[in-house]
Amino acid sequence: MASTYSTSLRLQLIGTGDQAGTWGTTTNTNLGTLLEQAITGYLSINIAGLTTYTLSSYNGVSDESRNAVLVFTGALSADCTIVTPAVNKVYIINNATSGGKNVIMSNGSGTTVTVPNAQTYIVYSNGTNFYFASNFNAGNVQITGGTIDGTAIGNTVPSTGKFTTVTTPTITSTTGTVTFNTTGAVVLPVGNTSQEPSPPSAGMIRFNSDNGSFEGYNGLTWGAIGGASNKTATGLWQNAQTILTNQTIDTGYNAMSTGPITIASGVSVTVPTTSTWLVL
Repeated sequence: MASTYSTSLRLQLIGTGDQAGTWGTTTNTNLGTLLEQAITGYLSINIAGLTTYTLSSYNGVSDESRNAVLVFTGALSADCTIVTPAVNKVYIINNATSGGKNVIMSNGSGTTVTVPNAQTYIVYSNGTNFYFASNFNAGNVQITGGTIDGTAIGNTVPSTGKFTTVTTPTITSTTGTVTFNTTGAVVLPVGNTSQEPSPPSAGMIRFNSDNGSFEGYNGLTWGAIGGASNKTATGLWQNAQTILTNQTIDTGYNAMSTGPITIASGVSVTVPTTSTWLVL
C-alpha cells in the first residue's frame, strides 16, 4: 500500500508493509522535524512591498505553513493578505512590518482575520474561515468616548463620551502640573467632618459641609482654605452663628466674628496668647 499524508500537517502515513528498512527515517522526519515545526516552529518571512503572499505547503517535508509562529517583516505600502492551506491550523501571527499596514490571514475564501501593525494575535482556521482564538482583541474592545494618547475614540463626537466610574484613580503628570483646559469646574469631594479621610495625606482638599467651607490637610491637621481675595463683591461677609467643630486661630493672626456666637457642646476655640478673637 502506498504512503498517504495527513490532512492538516501533511505528515507521511506509511502504508502497510512499505518502506522496509527505511521507515525509521520517515518516522523521525514526522516526529523530530514536522511535528516540532507544527508545535514550536518559528519562521520570519519578509513580505516587503507585497499585497498577497501564499505560504508554501508540502507533503512530508518542511514548509512555511506548518510553523506555529509566523513573523512577517518588511516595509508595506498596503495591507498584505497571507494565504494558508485550507486546513485546520492554529497560528501565532506577529505583524512586525513597517508602514502601519495590516496583515490579513485567509484560507483563500471564507472569513479572514486582520492583525494590525505591531500586534501579535493567536488565530485559527477551520479549513474554511479564520477566527481569533480569544474574544479579547483590538477589534472588540469598546470605549465609547474620550481619547487614548491624544487619539479620539468612540462616538462621532468623542467629547460626548466619558468614564463614569474610576475606582481609586491616580493621575500622573510628567511635568508635575495637571491642567484642566475647560471653562467648567472641578467638583471636589463633599462631606461632613466625621467623613474626613482616615488616615489623611498631606495635600488633600475637600469641601466640609458642616462649616460650609473648603478645607485642606497640611500633614498635621485639617484647616480652612481661604478665598482668593480680601474683599466681597456683595458687600456682606457672613459667618455661622454656631461653631460646630474645634477651631484654632493660627499663631500671628487675629480673628473676628459677628455675634451672637454659640460654641457647641464639646467644641472649643483656641486663641494663642499673641492673638485676639473679636466678636462684634
